[in-house]
Amino acid sequence: MPDQHPPSVTLDPSTHSLLNLLAKAWNTTPTDAVRQLLVLFAETMPAAAQTDADGRVPVHAIYAATRVNALYDTATQSVTIPEGNPGAGTYKSPSGASRAVIETLRPDVLPIRTGWTFWRITSSGQVLRTIRPPSATALAARAVPPPAPQAASSARSR
Repeated sequence: MPDQHPPSVTLDPSTHSLLNLLAKAWNTTPTDAVRQLLVLFAETMPAAAQTDADGRVPVHAIYAATRVNALYDTATQSVTIPEGNPGAGTYKSPSGASRAVIETLRPDVLPIRTGWTFWRITSSGQVLRTIRPPSATALAARAVPPPAPQAASSARSR
């Protein structure tokens, strides 16, 4: 039987030090720290939504004991509620579509809702927010900041 070596990953010294620090903080081994990070990453990744030929995702909401089916357009972020459903029409945003449903089914209720949590992806049951594209502000916040400029050493002779 040939020697079997476990898979390995080569890390630069800085990343290796950070991994060891994380493992120490979590009171675990570096291998388990990587495993925990990967599990956390997998849990926070949005589920892939099934789209139709036009890039639309079937979504639905249940409000006032009524199921309302709709389609979310991934390119425009608009929501189309087909005829035969409360609030039928096309809306520029998920929130606009949720407002129309609420106004139709419960005109006595203030229709302020965020459509990103009102609508659920039909194939997974997850809220629509899980496939919401990040805003430019969110992308900028996630960006790695540039290194701080080094202070110029001012050597003064006295």
